[in-house]
Amino acid sequence: MDAAVQALKEGKKEQMLGIIRESGNSSWKWLQNAYVVSDPKEQSIPYALALSELFMKKKGRGVCRLHGGGFAGVIACITAKEDTAEFVEYLSRYLGNENIHVMGIRQKGAITVE
Repeated sequence: MDAAVQALKEGKKEQMLGIIRESGNSSWKWLQNAYVVSDPKEQSIPYALALSELFMKKKGRGVCRLHGGGFAGVIACITAKEDTAEFVEYLSRYLGNENIHVMGIRQKGAITVE
């Protein structure tokens, strides 16, 4: 992830998103840790990733990836602000609104508040 941090520091947004995409593809497609080994019929994470990729391809922007511990955990999606409401509505039709959580990212990461 050093390359992603460097791209972010240099303001190279598209390069950073490409690195996130490659990392996500590695987890999903090569490591295949988007599946529940004990329940191979459970396909909610690959389904959510595929739906997200279709939406983002149509928009020509955004990235999604398996996130967290893997093995059918959660996905993280980065969309343009102007696409967020439409993306949430789109995914909610298939996954249920209760399964979609919009998050904001601060300019500063973890900091000490005194």
